[in-house]
Amino acid sequence: MSNRKTRVKGFNLTEMMVVLVIMGILAGVVGMQVVKNIAKAKINSTKSQIAVLKNAVNHYKIDTNVYPEYLDDLVVRPADLKGWNGPYLESNAIPLDGWGFEYVYFPPEPGTAEFLIYSYGADGEEGGDGENADISNQTIVETAETGL
Repeated sequence: MSNRKTRVKGFNLTEMMVVLVIMGILAGVVGMQVVKNIAKAKINSTKSQIAVLKNAVNHYKIDTNVYPEYLDDLVVRPADLKGWNGPYLESNAIPLDGWGFEYVYFPPEPGTAEFLIYSYGADGEEGGDGENADISNQTIVETAETGL
């Protein structure tokens, strides 16, 4: 009989720790990119929905010769309103913004034609930066004109 020690092949603790650290770093990098892309998608989705709502409000105005008092007027005919040819949205419902909040609508002041449709961003509150920034039909036009 020999006294040779048989060596079991496998990973030692140091090798396992190195692999786990590398996997953690990769998961962190990939996770950050996914979060950034989700935020961009919510912003772009909200901008697209505001553009659709803006077009619906303009079609409502063309048909009825007045602007809607509420966004709900785009899908439910207001009483005693002539010319309403809706619903003006394909879904027959007012969508929510990318963060699940309702859009805020300000009809035009008397004698003007400028209405506003707002999303208050991820925090649902007026003001903010980045993902929390307000998005409106007015800011979308300003962004397109400046190229930012």
